Amino acid sequence: DKFDFEGLLSSTAYNHPELVRKMTPEEFTMAYYNESGLNEVLVFNCDPKRLGMKMVDERFTPREVENLVGSNRMISCVRVDTQGSEQMKLKDFVEYYYKPKEEKDKLFNVLSLEFSNTALSDLVRAPSLVRAIDWAGAWTEELKHRTVHFKEHGGFSSEQHYPRVEKYCLMSPTACYTDFHIDFHGSSVWYHVKQGQKIFWIIEPSIENIKKYEEYMKDEDQTGFYGDLVDKCHRVFVNPGNTLIIPSGWIHAVYTPKDSLVFGGNFLHSRAISMQIDVLQSEDRSGIDKRYRYPQSEEVAFHMMAKLVKACTSREYVRPLSKNQQEHNMEYVGEDFVKAGGHRRI
Repeated sequence: DKFDFEGLLSSTAYNHPELVRKMTPEEFTMAYYNESGLNEVLVFNCDPKRLGMKMVDERFTPREVENLVGSNRMISCVRVDTQGSEQMKLKDFVEYYYKPKEEKDKLFNVLSLEFSNTALSDLVRAPSLVRAIDWAGAWTEELKHRTVHFKEHGGFSSEQHYPRVEKYCLMSPTACYTDFHIDFHGSSVWYHVKQGQKIFWIIEPSIENIKKYEEYMKDEDQTGFYGDLVDKCHRVFVNPGNTLIIPSGWIHAVYTPKDSLVFGGNFLHSRAISMQIDVLQSEDRSGIDKRYRYPQSEEVAFHMMAKLVKACTSREYVRPLSKNQQEHNMEYVGEDFVKAGGHRRI
């Protein structure tokens, strides 16, 4: 292993409890948000319903994830030893997940299975305050249109054109590790551990810490543990039933001491604009690939601005299509598709 996790898990060096606030759901209100700007790491130990969440029951397993999302869904898996990614079918990962530890010659970690357009979406919902402030909520329903791509033998697939970052399922076998990172675009994160356990090392996004982080990312060897390069790094144990909120820009690493099933999501919000822009500029400087960035972030910002303009002035810049326009832009299927000799769009 690259790191001595036994030492990292027991060391007293990562004990700075002032970096985390344990909160009751009754305190997690719009008034708290307006006052704080959601600038501190929060841990909740309560029934998710008290946060306005919807969550799968205790018996839910990765096999249910496969049933609801689809066995043949191609997913990106992080290979832990290289921190690179590989593609595989969901059914193949679930089969791998249940193998005994000694039969896993490589460690694979699923961190980016977004399921908002699947049957699983009906069973999971973010905390109500998160949904109220999330910029993605400004993306109008009319524009969450579905584009149909026709394939051979009459089959077709669909793709949803809006930022799908609101609902992730994370499945991690024992001993998985994700090195220090900042979530794309400085987005904040909600994170609910259903099974297993997660251990976070968290670091405040000060100017100095972000500068050191950029240098750490550019170092091809990355020999040291980044948490040792800063003044304060705190270790957080997130147990089954716990919900964690990570604010914009916070640098964090994650270790999985036992097989884990987690649900979470990313969100941009108005009180973190400065940090979100700082992280975006940091991504530009570091040359982060488009695949690992917040999708359609400029459009999200536009929709949020349009929502604010409408609220303040009643002027509308994002309008639903009229019925005639909808018919004019209709995507035809069935007999019309066959007659046209292919996918026909007027």
